[in-house]
Amino acid sequence: MDQFELALSLEPLESPGRMKLFSFIATQHLWPKAGKKLRVCFWDVDSSFDAMKTKISTLADMLVTNLPLSFQWKEGNQFIPCAGSLSGYDVRVSLKADPARLAPEDVATSFFAVIGRMGRLDSRKATVNLPFSLAASNDFVKSRVLHEFCHVLGCLHEYQQGRCDSSFDGEKIKEIEKLSEAQYEAKYLRIADSSMGAKAFSKFDPDSIMMYRFASWMFQGDPPASPCLRTTDVTKLSGDDERGLAAAYGPAADKSVPKSIEGFVTIANKLRDRSTMLRFKADMLRQNTSAVEFSALKKIASLETKANEVETELAGYDLKPETIAAVKRGIELLPR
Repeated sequence: MDQFELALSLEPLESPGRMKLFSFIATQHLWPKAGKKLRVCFWDVDSSFDAMKTKISTLADMLVTNLPLSFQWKEGNQFIPCAGSLSGYDVRVSLKADPARLAPEDVATSFFAVIGRMGRLDSRKATVNLPFSLAASNDFVKSRVLHEFCHVLGCLHEYQQGRCDSSFDGEKIKEIEKLSEAQYEAKYLRIADSSMGAKAFSKFDPDSIMMYRFASWMFQGDPPASPCLRTTDVTKLSGDDERGLAAAYGPAADKSVPKSIEGFVTIANKLRDRSTMLRFKADMLRQNTSAVEFSALKKIASLETKANEVETELAGYDLKPETIAAVKRGIELLPR
């Protein structure tokens, strides 16, 4: 597998087929929308990688500025290292071409990312592979980071909307890249709309960050004529990219915190009684409880569990430590 991403060959967790991206998004594999904080760890802990980690985090944060989720890169002042159970991290990044962190069929020198929340259960140690060389230009770093972290958010390649199927020189591509027919179709051709809730949020966008720079030999004709023919890398989000993400995830969540544990207990009790759900909005306003807490409470209310088992669940929301502690205490007061 080469630089065009293993993402195209991953088997989905919940449904057959594969998905789309950005203006073209896999809606079944989006992350939770209400205040989710994606915990990102790095396998490469040497301080010589800190400058690159800062570049990566700054660029990737641009993708979620106006979305109801965010990336958590650090604990204290340190980038989070990958250690212990892989389940403790939503996104696991490798900055080296290390086959031990990947699947046997992967090419360690390629750039790729597992799609959306599929990465949460992926068996690879690294779910994002960014093996930049020391000579990598700023434009190349920007292009690769934005592209791969768009995959992390649930996006796939723009050219697979199908506009370019008839213009690719399939036989030449299969010969040079040593692809089977199935591999070629999965890698280059149109992805079925039914795949994993795939939804196109715009028409084909040749300026999408999810487009590649394709060589002219990959297309039919002399000179080749294809809407997918690009001679330069894309280094910024297009308008359709931004609109697609906004449409898929919605606006940024309110990150305020409720004033008291009584607010949590009152609302959580009501959430257990479906007949009172319609009155929730008024209660939420009176309790000064935000959309973030509401989402967390809905999840808690659906769990038949004890306070000491929900901390991991709560950690995915943008809540203060004292708020998490209050919720855990409040759970013990809820009727079961």
